[in-house]
Amino acid sequence: MRHSQFGGVDIKSALIGGGLVLIAVLSYLYFSKDNSPPPEAAPVEKTAMTELSLNGIDVGIDVDKFKKIMSEPNSTESFDDYEIYRYVKLKAEVRNNIVTALMTEAENVNTKSGIHVGSSYSDIVNAYGQNSTNSTDKYTTYEYSINGLNNADGVLKFSMNGEHISDTVIQISARILPQIKSTEDVEQAKLALNNFINAISRKDYEKAYEDMLSENYKSILPKPKFLNLCQRIISLEFKEVFKVISVKPNAVVLEFEANERTGVKIKDNPEANALYTLRKGEVEMVKEYGVWKINLVKDKIEDTMLEK
Repeated sequence: MRHSQFGGVDIKSALIGGGLVLIAVLSYLYFSKDNSPPPEAAPVEKTAMTELSLNGIDVGIDVDKFKKIMSEPNSTESFDDYEIYRYVKLKAEVRNNIVTALMTEAENVNTKSGIHVGSSYSDIVNAYGQNSTNSTDKYTTYEYSINGLNNADGVLKFSMNGEHISDTVIQISARILPQIKSTEDVEQAKLALNNFINAISRKDYEKAYEDMLSENYKSILPKPKFLNLCQRIISLEFKEVFKVISVKPNAVVLEFEANERTGVKIKDNPEANALYTLRKGEVEMVKEYGVWKINLVKDKIEDTMLEK
């Protein structure tokens, strides 16, 4: 077969030769270019500024910065006014796009002073000093008032797996305390106390304990003891108006007066079947997970009278 020629040039050979040159050029361009992925943005450094922190992350940072550090959560739970972000080693509470609490049960997540799950009581004392404890039948908690970002009031809490100083930390939490901003907060605190009284009057003791007492108060007052106290009450009457004693940045303290009628068995007075007690005192209300709850009660007996 004759090959076509143009001007003395073999066209087929020229095309083949040109194709080889083109392939060589393309190959050079492909293999010589930088095919590595584009550099990622530098991660946000975990450098906590306050002791109200875990895993190098301050409680009080905005949620966007938090996600740049931790990435997206493994799972999310949404409630009325807050969300819970769950990670393998950390749990975060988020309100109004702010991280308001962090909690961990993982050994390799530290506070700024190096305390972690597995640390001892002496480790805590060396880092934060002596402090009051709240004990239950199962565990003991050590709480420290700590200022967070922007000087916000907060609490750093360590839960131990027993009541002995030889026990170790099993859970750590850091939380910003909610701020009282208006008279509406005070009225809601009064309403919450009234709801607790109504629950006791209806003998709905389970609801009163589970829904209306703070986690702190539950750690002081175990449920069996609370139920035993309630079951002795025949009637309970409070003055309708609760006087405001003080409004703290994170709590409302109310004064109360109550007439309590309790079933009794008195050895020296077998005819008595009830005891009237006039109690006066104060109750501290705190906002926990957006709900007002009883956090502490201090009272004293003003007068008693036996009923026969």
